[in-house]
Amino acid sequence: MSTEASLIAEIKSWIPTIAFAGQFVIGWFLYKLDKRFVSKDSCTSCRKAITDEVAKLSKSVDELDDRVGRNEVLLSKQPTQEQFNQLNISMEKLSGGMNVLTERIDGVKEYQASLKELVLRVEDFVKEASKE
Repeated sequence: MSTEASLIAEIKSWIPTIAFAGQFVIGWFLYKLDKRFVSKDSCTSCRKAITDEVAKLSKSVDELDDRVGRNEVLLSKQPTQEQFNQLNISMEKLSGGMNVLTERIDGVKEYQASLKELVLRVEDFVKEASKE
């Protein structure tokens, strides 16, 4: 039993050192926990900054939502693809009609030129007839 008694006596002599080291480890652990988590004051100021930022972003989102709404209204008033196709067909018909009119005008110009030539010849004939 003497070895057990000497072991117990040896442990009793180390108890204050072990208790001090344990308290040091627990203190260090608590210090690290304090540094790891946010204090209430810091959290309050941080929360206020975040709330202000969220309010600004909310206002920006509301403005963007209004702009998107206005653009959607404008886009709903735009012509559809079918309407563009009908417009394109109408323009092609109009272009064809204009080509026909151009041909007719060219024909009228030729007729007018020959009529002018005829009038000039009649005028020359009348002038010569009046001189005799």
